[in-house]
Amino acid sequence: MKFCPNCGTPVNGQGKFCSSCGFKLNPEPAVPVQEAPVAPPPPPAPPVQTYAPAAPVQEEPVAPPPPPAPPVQTYAPAAPVQEEPVAPPPPPAPPVQTYAPAAPAQEEPVAPPPPPAPPVQAEPVAPPPPPPAPPVVPPVPPVQNYSVNPQQPAAKKKSKLPLFIGLGVAVIVIAVLAIIFVPKLFGGANVEGVYEGVSVNMMGMEMSGDMLESMGGMQMELKEDDECVLDLFGETVTGTWEIDGEDITFEMEDDVTAEGTLVEGTLTMTISEDDVEMDLVFEKKDEDGKDDKDDKDDKDDKDDKDNKDDKDDEPEPEPEPEPELSPVGEYNCTSIYMLDMELSGDMLESAGETWLDIQEDGSVVLMLMDDKLTGTYTLDGEEIECDLSGISAGGVWDGTELTLSIYAEEVEMELSFTKGEIETTGGGEDPIETVSGYDWWEGDWYGWWIVTDASGDYESWIDIFWDACATIEVDGDTGSITIWDQDYSYTDCLADVDLEFSEGFGENGALISYSGYFMDCDVTYYDWYVDSDGDEVSMFEEMICINGTYYDPDTGDYFDYSIYLRPWGMLWDDVEEGHEDAPYNDMMPGLYYDWYLPLIESGATEAPADFG
Repeated sequence: MKFCPNCGTPVNGQGKFCSSCGFKLNPEPAVPVQEAPVAPPPPPAPPVQTYAPAAPVQEEPVAPPPPPAPPVQTYAPAAPVQEEPVAPPPPPAPPVQTYAPAAPAQEEPVAPPPPPAPPVQAEPVAPPPPPPAPPVVPPVPPVQNYSVNPQQPAAKKKSKLPLFIGLGVAVIVIAVLAIIFVPKLFGGANVEGVYEGVSVNMMGMEMSGDMLESMGGMQMELKEDDECVLDLFGETVTGTWEIDGEDITFEMEDDVTAEGTLVEGTLTMTISEDDVEMDLVFEKKDEDGKDDKDDKDDKDDKDDKDNKDDKDDEPEPEPEPEPELSPVGEYNCTSIYMLDMELSGDMLESAGETWLDIQEDGSVVLMLMDDKLTGTYTLDGEEIECDLSGISAGGVWDGTELTLSIYAEEVEMELSFTKGEIETTGGGEDPIETVSGYDWWEGDWYGWWIVTDASGDYESWIDIFWDACATIEVDGDTGSITIWDQDYSYTDCLADVDLEFSEGFGENGALISYSGYFMDCDVTYYDWYVDSDGDEVSMFEEMICINGTYYDPDTGDYFDYSIYLRPWGMLWDDVEEGHEDAPYNDMMPGLYYDWYLPLIESGATEAPADFG
């Protein structure tokens, strides 16, 4: 049996090539059995290969070692038995191959070799010195990965399964991201950012501009992590947001929810809490601080300019004659702006009816929060001027909408109207006509007035009172009052004030000061408000009370006063009896018995012009 020296596979003795690895087989001479060799074999010369082990250092051995046996390997052939060689043959030249050549046969050994030592040793036994003509016996290569050059197996074809798995994971990730972010894309690009407050509508009142800034302003920031920060009137609230198309919802602190829309950079949200509903409007700010809406306006302006340039070459059409402007018609009020507050919607309706009626004869009727003013108007182009019961008003009319500014006694109001049939709460009837007669106020009155509080030079006047008379004149819903006391007369009076009348708690409405004076101090619009129900003196029939404050124009000192009056001719017996809820225990005039009662008993139907 022979073995392939390259791979160790048993081979046919007649074959020239190994049937397993294809190695070329050389015929080998028969190896005689050596018995008791006379001389030991010389040490093997190192083979000419990069992988052959280096020759060990030889140092004068005491006894020559036996020739090394091949290592125990499945592919290495068994060592031949050597028998008494007469003379060793010359060593064959090593073949030029990457594999190790087979060991040459040795003849007539004197003694058999001892058991072989391992071929690879850290400290090998020193071999005997080489003889003059040693035969070359190459060692069998050790069992090492680099000592054998077996045929390399064919490379396996790489599997595409990891590639398919990676692509599948990528598709899943993209789908998840799309589910999360695509809804935001439908809400508009770059949803995240800072949105500046434009207006707030609460309880029918809209705040914007300077009024909104004076309240502390508002701002909404939408962050990329679905978090949001709302600054409202100086307070900061955080929460989360979610958008679906144009609809956006918010979950704020303290379980407060809000919802709204986000369209082209305009964010609206409605917050409801404790039965109070607020509508907030924001505009998105660009990085340069401009609104998205401003960008759109800039683009529109550019488009308009381009269109204008295109039309420059076109012939201009002949101008059509302008129709004659006429503001005649009825107008409903849409908003009133006064005292830095805007009234609209339900809040405007709760303040009373406000409308405007312009007549063809040049007259005008303004119903202002249930107060009726009449007068005339003039029109110059789009500018309109009105004189309403002595109040000047001016504005602009553009054919369908009219704005009117009224300034009276340091109170300014801006009214906006839209042309259309007047809507009233009284079934189309004039609300003023439903009041049962301002004529109740008409005539002479008698009573007294008292200083209730004072400062400076007037402190000594506190609780001093004087009898007084008054005359009230009524002309529709306007009129005047003249008051004089013991130190004054009708012609040189204590007070003279123009009046307005409007609905009040009492069936006869209320008296409102418009302009005039008390002593040498001005009385302005709404300084006096007197209800026919009597207010604090309602326990006494047909008694009215006028409260006011006098300011000395020279020193700045002041005093508060109250004037108590009843229609001329009434007896004060019920007042004499007193009432526990009356402002004073004694509400009787000082000259009632000595001056007033004798005149009434004598049949005087009008108050005298003085107390003389």
